Amino acid sequence: TISGAFASFMAMSKRGSRPMLERPPSLRPGTGMSVRSNASGQRLARAWSHSDLSQLKILERNTREMLEKATNAMRLPFLEEDSLKTLSIPMKPHDFADCKKKQRSTAMLDVAGFSLELEDPEDRGEELPVEQAIERLKLLQATADPKAALGLSGILGELQAGVCSVRFYPDGRLGRFVTLHALRLLREDNQVLIQVGRWRPRNGFVPTCGFPGSKRPSAKDFGNYIDFLIRELSGVLGGQPVRKTGTAADIFKEESSQFGTMTTYRRMLQLAMLQPRTDRKSMRPDPNVQQLHQLGPPCTIQGVPLSSCSVSVALRSPMEAEVYSWMPAELVDRLDESKEVKHELKNWAMRFSEQICQWVSRVT
Repeated sequence: TISGAFASFMAMSKRGSRPMLERPPSLRPGTGMSVRSNASGQRLARAWSHSDLSQLKILERNTREMLEKATNAMRLPFLEEDSLKTLSIPMKPHDFADCKKKQRSTAMLDVAGFSLELEDPEDRGEELPVEQAIERLKLLQATADPKAALGLSGILGELQAGVCSVRFYPDGRLGRFVTLHALRLLREDNQVLIQVGRWRPRNGFVPTCGFPGSKRPSAKDFGNYIDFLIRELSGVLGGQPVRKTGTAADIFKEESSQFGTMTTYRRMLQLAMLQPRTDRKSMRPDPNVQQLHQLGPPCTIQGVPLSSCSVSVALRSPMEAEVYSWMPAELVDRLDESKEVKHELKNWAMRFSEQICQWVSRVT
């Protein structure tokens, strides 16, 4: 209890003893992290007293209770049992200095009180409170050309929705920072599920190229969101179960074509395998999911043949549909490094544009 923890801490203080320092535990097997940006800074070490640990344990218990109530009310899967850890291993002075970033996931860093630096310390921008940032963005928007003003409108929307943050630099540049939660789902035949597009009434079908996932406010709801995403993909997967095999995280920078600004992405990735169904019960097909095929010779992208020429369209609402396809892992592993691969995959997905629009118009 809070009173017990406080009494213990006060007793130690009266005796003149020094509170024991503690550190976060090692990650479970299968967890990794890589930083692909040269703009990554150095992590600050933090020591934990008994008082800190007591408060963290109370927070963990209360958070679990609130999450359980929320997930039960929304009928969402609950967090894995080992997703929140208790800090209980004695810490030595050199522990944090010797610790490498590849040993911890972004989620664990957040829980342990670390802050991953997403930019060069020598090029640090100014991060303002949300209200002030919105006002400054509106001033920039008023003097920008039409294309830049449209991009700033999108950033304003994300900022108000809480799924991005921005920083302002002395030379007038604007930096956008986004946290992504995504799923890398591997099939037995070494095919990976990729989202290849999205349909909306206003824009029609627009090709994309990436793992299923979404922008999120922070890393702390990663496990809960992934459970929700797997349930949402159930129709696309034909009801086959998914087995989680590990997690990974990385940081990368690239110019956002949609918003016209350099964006730093912190991506948390759930690694998983698609399992065969063990029950013999026939599963009714999801009426909101449709598989579309195209006839013709086998397609090859960057020398890698595609095993099938089909996509699955999942209607989420009358205003939105998502399009998925299984791609060779050899090709998927080159997505982050090659713009040519992304470009060719988007061109391939556009072959289905007319079929997708026709099906969505029929069911809506």
